[in-house]
Amino acid sequence: MKTHPEQLQTQTNAPKSPLVGMGTTYAMGTFNDNFFKQATMLLAAGLGMQLLQGVATVLFALPFVLFSAWAGWIADRYPKRKVIISSKYLELFAMIIGGLILCGVHGLPSSVYWGGILFVIFTMSFQSTFFSPALNGAIPEHFSAAQVPKVNAILKLATTVTILMGIALGGIMLDLPALAVFENLAPAALAQDSHVSGRIGITLIAVFVSLVGIVTAHIIKKTPLPPFSRAPFPLWGPVDSLRQLGALVKTDPALFLAIIGEAFFYGISLYVINCLNNLGKQLAFSNTQISLLSVALMMGVCIGAFIAGRHEAAIWRKSLVPSGLSITAGLFLAGLSPCLPSAIQFGGLFFILTLTGIGGGFYLIPLVSFVQIRPAAFEKGKILGVSNFSSFLAILLSGLMFSLMSAASPDMLLLLGGIFALGFMIWAGHRSRGLPDNRLSDVCISPLGFFARFFLKLRYKFTVRGLDQIPAPTPDAPILFLPNHPALIDPFIVYAHLSGVHPRPLADARQFDNLPGRLVVKLLKMVVIPDSQKDGAQAHPGIIRGMEAITRALSTEGNNVLFYPSGRIYRSDREAMGANSGAAGLIKAIPGLRVVLIRTTGLWGSRFSYGFTGNRPSFFRELGKGILILLANFLFFTPRRKIKLEFVESPDLPRTGDKTQLNPWLDVFYNAAQRPAFTVPCFFWQGSGEKVLMGTNTREEKKEKAVISAEMEYAVYRAIRETAGLCPDESLTREKTLGADLGMDSFMLMALSARLGDSGKPLVKKGRELVTVGDCLDAVAENELTKNKGL
Repeated sequence: MKTHPEQLQTQTNAPKSPLVGMGTTYAMGTFNDNFFKQATMLLAAGLGMQLLQGVATVLFALPFVLFSAWAGWIADRYPKRKVIISSKYLELFAMIIGGLILCGVHGLPSSVYWGGILFVIFTMSFQSTFFSPALNGAIPEHFSAAQVPKVNAILKLATTVTILMGIALGGIMLDLPALAVFENLAPAALAQDSHVSGRIGITLIAVFVSLVGIVTAHIIKKTPLPPFSRAPFPLWGPVDSLRQLGALVKTDPALFLAIIGEAFFYGISLYVINCLNNLGKQLAFSNTQISLLSVALMMGVCIGAFIAGRHEAAIWRKSLVPSGLSITAGLFLAGLSPCLPSAIQFGGLFFILTLTGIGGGFYLIPLVSFVQIRPAAFEKGKILGVSNFSSFLAILLSGLMFSLMSAASPDMLLLLGGIFALGFMIWAGHRSRGLPDNRLSDVCISPLGFFARFFLKLRYKFTVRGLDQIPAPTPDAPILFLPNHPALIDPFIVYAHLSGVHPRPLADARQFDNLPGRLVVKLLKMVVIPDSQKDGAQAHPGIIRGMEAITRALSTEGNNVLFYPSGRIYRSDREAMGANSGAAGLIKAIPGLRVVLIRTTGLWGSRFSYGFTGNRPSFFRELGKGILILLANFLFFTPRRKIKLEFVESPDLPRTGDKTQLNPWLDVFYNAAQRPAFTVPCFFWQGSGEKVLMGTNTREEKKEKAVISAEMEYAVYRAIRETAGLCPDESLTREKTLGADLGMDSFMLMALSARLGDSGKPLVKKGRELVTVGDCLDAVAENELTKNKGL
């Protein structure tokens, strides 16, 4: 079935739905999980019960390993809102029981006391196992597909903040001074230790947070029950998950590596947090200081995640080993922290853990994003279930290993963790190098492109679509990239997103006729061609040589090429291919040539476009202004323009070599997602809203209007008709375009410019171009006016 090019445009977002209920109930649950567990494990560490931390970690992970398949089956079979609310009531029950045990109301024996604490931790994890798939499965029922990634990002931020708060507050509450009112309420607890106020405070906070979670769970909207699931109950769910994970080794080794890499992160993170509790006791830190060590680690993860979130998931193969080695280095340095002078031990360890967390955040986010977008739509749920199973299996194994080695000193445990992480990174690096580059997203990143995109993202916010759907190029099957050209800056944006495949761009010979330009041409292997409008007929041989070089690059040298089919930037908010024949000629000359279309949306109206003032922009002048704007906004606070890049390899692209078929098809594709000219504020204190520009004139204003005589007008019309091969009586108006309406290609325009000029010299100079019949009339008249003034 044929696909019309405008059908390739992206779907608009649906109206936003409330997020308060989902976000709050999710955040309250993650807070309680970490708040209660951190507080009780600090109590255990203070009593020398290091083994208990490993057991607690195992019990917290065990329900996810055993019951994830069951939880997913229930979430598919019953209304998700009811499952969420039921799990929140189970959380409240667990917190009430945990509070009673924690306060030691009845003077419980030690074995019963700590056994009860472990039971509560297991129950909390059990309810989370059923809560998680229900809430995550409800997100697509409340939000459009385009909104789901943003919603997930908001939830990730909210839960990370509450995890940090829970870990920090767990230690702070235990360090509260004794209060008389609490001592009178729980005299039995006072006889055990001095943490009476903290124990009762922990109970009250945990119960209150559970109640808030229940209230906000009821805010979640009801949705229609999905079609009845006929899937059998997964009695052997963990076995099936393990089998599916093993199958990925052959069917999708990249996805297998990403899932294992994600599991490694969660396993090593829990291992480190357990070590930090014991290390803090070894270094005589307070409970508050010990909790702050975990906060430093997770704060670093947030920073690293924020940095990684500015990049696409495709960077995971490039970032996996470097960011993983930064985690490894952090573990070794943390293990050596007892060697620091006591005065700087806490500060030094806090700094080390923050840097380690930054590396961890940059490691994790690309992996998680890749696991989410890699699977086909019909198996995303299954793959995400396998990922969840793998991560908590790693947490379970981490707890077991910590329990087995708990007799060792915590600094030695951190060093052993560093050795394990180093071994894993060596294995992961070896696996990564052996992965097939089967998607364009796998190979489009390079160090040059990474840094270029980092600086571009200070001013632009990119949405990139389609890279993961296009097979990677090979020497035997290179790609001809055909982008639209809305502004002077878009070639840099496009190249930054494709630098890993080293596409050879075309360049204007005049612009690069200097030492820096020649270096850039050599570095990027650019194909330089003269400007037909500025050089006239003299440009013809150079253009022929340039097109021959492009043909060789694609057909015999195996190079990818970045070719702008329109040959110029937008003069209006629409692409106009006109009669340009370059793209059609290349497609005809190379049978079977792979062609990827690139549609850039959001640059019309920027300072680098005609849409900003109506006049031709100066690249270096606007670049200088842009640098000053970034500095005035302290780089990272600059309002950002939203840019969308869409990569499409369409099977319906006309391949006859006929420009009259290809060019209109390309016009429709490029203009399917057009936007009016708009600007964004230059400074953060001006806000971030877009402002539509009205009435922008895209023709340069003329200082003096020249009048053309009737005889000269007739001569110009005759030259146009003869050059374009039109009938002598063909009707011409000033508004008709030479390319789109009259069918002139670049060679015809060169011939026309030379014919209308003096002594064969091109008519138009200094950046002026012949676009319409009126441009020809005005240029000839102005040329005559200039000569008369000279006389």
